[in-house]
Amino acid sequence: MRTANATGKEVHQVPCKRSGCGEVEVSTRTGTFLAHSKLPLRQQVLLLYFFAAQIRAKKAKEMAQVSEKTVSEWYAMCRDLCSQEMLRCDTKVGGVGHTVEIDETSLKKKSKYNRGRRHPDSRVFGGIDRQTKKCEYLKDMNYQHQWVNHKKHFKDPTKGAHTNTIG
Repeated sequence: MRTANATGKEVHQVPCKRSGCGEVEVSTRTGTFLAHSKLPLRQQVLLLYFFAAQIRAKKAKEMAQVSEKTVSEWYAMCRDLCSQEMLRCDTKVGGVGHTVEIDETSLKKKSKYNRGRRHPDSRVFGGIDRQTKKCEYLKDMNYQHQWVNHKKHFKDPTKGAHTNTIG
């Protein structure tokens, strides 16, 4: 049975396993990543939707009526959850007869006014299968490497290699 308690939070009445205890109120958020937030469930769902719909943080702040810091923290949490799920899933991209576009990004942390610690470059590789549209973060995988020199052309005239699918 679904009810709302005195604070207005949605809860479930569940039987207690201890004898003679009766029923206990359990929040719908219990056991989920939503349990640690003080935001009302409505705003939590809105922020999740805005992240999935790729709505900019400034617009999400206005629409959900929360602070910029809250939106920033929720978007960071959503990115972390997506990253964890991608690393957990063992998806294979490509295969025989498939073309996979791979792009490399260099992530650098620049120090202001050349002060402080030097940070090493971090290179990230991502790939997208042209046929299935599956994408994957690439580590050390065996693949036939073709590259395009974008200074000369955007599509290799001999092999047809291009990175137009990568946004």
